[in-house]
Amino acid sequence: METLSGFITHEWALWAAFFVILALLVGLELKEYFLGPSRLTPQQATQLINRENAIVLDVREMSSFAKGHIIDAIHIPFSQLEAKGTELDKYKERPIIVVCENDRQAGMASKVLRKQGLKQVFSIQGGINAWQSASLPLRKVS
Repeated sequence: METLSGFITHEWALWAAFFVILALLVGLELKEYFLGPSRLTPQQATQLINRENAIVLDVREMSSFAKGHIIDAIHIPFSQLEAKGTELDKYKERPIIVVCENDRQAGMASKVLRKQGLKQVFSIQGGINAWQSASLPLRKVS
């Protein structure tokens, strides 16, 4: 019968992989615990808008924004975000929810906003597509 130390010695690569994965999971949990979740479901986003007066920032291009956007959303296309990001300085104390088509650009936009000093930046998991799938209202530009 093999001892635990013998098993660890022979299967060191498995143990190393186990500890790396464990450290990553603990790190993710600690990040979420201290910083809060950075990705919200549409329902969580709605609660944040209603309870904490969160701002919605839509980073899609104008053509997509015009087809339907979250009511009262501020529109700054992702391509212009670094140049126009200072327009959001007046909202530094409020949560900002970034939305795009499917959450890819929103994650990158969130990083840009955090670098600009905004602390409470979130994105909607699944983007505007998830918002529509949850049967939440959209406003179209006429």
